[in-house]
Amino acid sequence: MFKIFIFISILLAQLSHAKILEINLSAKYDTSSYIDYTLAKELNETVPYKEKRIWTKDKASFNISEHTNDAYWARIKIKNISNFSQTYYLKAENQFTYKIDYYLISNKKVLKHIEDGVISKNTNRAFNSNHMIFPLPIDAHKEIEVYFKIRNYNKININFTLVSKDYLLDYYQTYNILEGIFFGGMLLMLLYNLFLYFLLRVRAYLYYVGYVFSLSIYFIGIFGFSQRYFESSTYIFYISSGAFLVFLTLFVQSILNLKEKLPPVYKILNLFIVYFIGTTLTNIYLLEIQSFSSAQLLFNIYFSLVPIFVLIIIGSTYYLAYFKKDSIAKFYSIIWSIIALGGLFLPLQYLNIITTNIPIDYIFQFLILLEVLFFSFILAYKINLVEREKKEQEQLLVQQNKL
Repeated sequence: MFKIFIFISILLAQLSHAKILEINLSAKYDTSSYIDYTLAKELNETVPYKEKRIWTKDKASFNISEHTNDAYWARIKIKNISNFSQTYYLKAENQFTYKIDYYLISNKKVLKHIEDGVISKNTNRAFNSNHMIFPLPIDAHKEIEVYFKIRNYNKININFTLVSKDYLLDYYQTYNILEGIFFGGMLLMLLYNLFLYFLLRVRAYLYYVGYVFSLSIYFIGIFGFSQRYFESSTYIFYISSGAFLVFLTLFVQSILNLKEKLPPVYKILNLFIVYFIGTTLTNIYLLEIQSFSSAQLLFNIYFSLVPIFVLIIIGSTYYLAYFKKDSIAKFYSIIWSIIALGGLFLPLQYLNIITTNIPIDYIFQFLILLEVLFFSFILAYKINLVEREKKEQEQLLVQQNKL
């Protein structure tokens, strides 16, 4: 009797998860509530559309350390209830999926199989897109199944949006304009401050240029441009993910003169520099040998320590601003408080603690552009203050000599 109860419970669970996404003529569909998951038995297994497996609505059952190196399956059932044959596209924002296999199934036959991801990039993406895009042709009143075999950090969700061709064309037109504004602004700030460094020979400008350059490379990777234009140089992105934090730390130490004003904080930030360099190099090695369990542990530790790093910097600026009356620190305390508030949402979204309609990456991207612009203006303001102090001292010496 008990076995029958268990069997019926499992059967009902499977039926409840077999929710079908019905499409008509809309331009966009959210698939998150229609996706089921199951753990892959082995890395090279074929699509299990003929097998009876237990599918669940989330990955909690295999988001544990023993399954970190395993692949998992995601399944979506879609039915075209319109009177027209249509071609849609499944678009994924996450650019750092290690490997993903896309299978389009109809009448128990594989109609399409596409490989994509960091180690198997699809060179024939629709629209030459930065994002992973998978075509989905479907006849009128037909039902199809989509299977994704995904190997990645299992705790990071990969969200798929089902969109029409017209939607994608409009989307990428706006996307390319916004990305052009962002990278154009970053390039302008980089060249302008590089010129000022050669003109003034102030080391803070060099750190600032390194920060802007490595941050630009990081965003080139995070938004898919690196895989599109620099397919064989993925490691450059991984280096930039640690390099921009190193240059940011050096810039903060220099612009706030922490070595003299706050020596303990200066030493702590030096330890963070060593940590960022060590973590970056270790992460590159772990991904190269495909040790996802170790990389996942490193990832979790990293996102636990970064908020501490941010709080140390912000706390230092507030201390210098309001206890030491440092006008430069006052500007930075305000700016970094705003940036940190947006930045704290990044790990929360990556770890699936929060979800938003607009990816946090895009919001954070333009907050960073504002930060870079403010950094440049404040750096120029500090140089003017230094020059003014020098002139005042020179005038004072002249007056003393006259006496």
